[in-house]
Amino acid sequence: MPLNADEYAARWCDAVGRFRFPTVTFDFRKEHEILHKDMRGAERYVGTLLCSDELRDVRDGLSCVLYWGFARLPLRDRRVSNFRYRVASNTDERLAQFSAFVRNMSTTPSSAADRLLELRRLQLPQFSQMSFATKILMFLDPERYPVLDLRLAKMYAKRPYFPPLQELRYRTSIPMTALNRTCYEEFADWARRTAARVNGISGSLRRDLRAVDIERALFVLAEAQQVDEARILLEETRSQ
Repeated sequence: MPLNADEYAARWCDAVGRFRFPTVTFDFRKEHEILHKDMRGAERYVGTLLCSDELRDVRDGLSCVLYWGFARLPLRDRRVSNFRYRVASNTDERLAQFSAFVRNMSTTPSSAADRLLELRRLQLPQFSQMSFATKILMFLDPERYPVLDLRLAKMYAKRPYFPPLQELRYRTSIPMTALNRTCYEEFADWARRTAARVNGISGSLRRDLRAVDIERALFVLAEAQQVDEARILLEETRSQ
């Protein structure tokens, strides 16, 4: 039976509200972990660093993307240290190129697929695959860009009821191929449209959902293995 609008919005909002990923970043100058009140606080902190004119801040911001993304894994500190060692100089050319990429994002329209291609060409250590490249985009603009990681791929790729990821290809990671970049662009567009739809429902519990919030709802459903609930929401979204 189709969901009515209020129930549809309530189920999305419930899933968003259950997102519990650690809201941690790191202050590399004072050498201590920061526990933010919520993910929006973490997003602001990392986004400010990534957009800084100081290359030292940019390096710290990219390090925080890794610190947050690997927060649940014991290899986190090693991955962060390896990245910081490989871009040890504050004048590292790749950091300067990344800063130019960030400035270009704010001034020059481009597709999500092209943004990912630009990131790939920078050859930043630890950011060659889709999962962490899309985390960079998310911290830069959570309104427009969700994260696409392996947990989502395993749950939603190749599902007939979820066309955006039906052609996605992955194994132990999601390679940044042309096909996968196109899938991500379709996924990001879908997430933005879905957020706008939920925000526009008069009985919605929230009116401020963004593309990344819709992705986090999918992450919650995947982590809890709520396959039926996910299918209901995705099929309902597709039917509109």
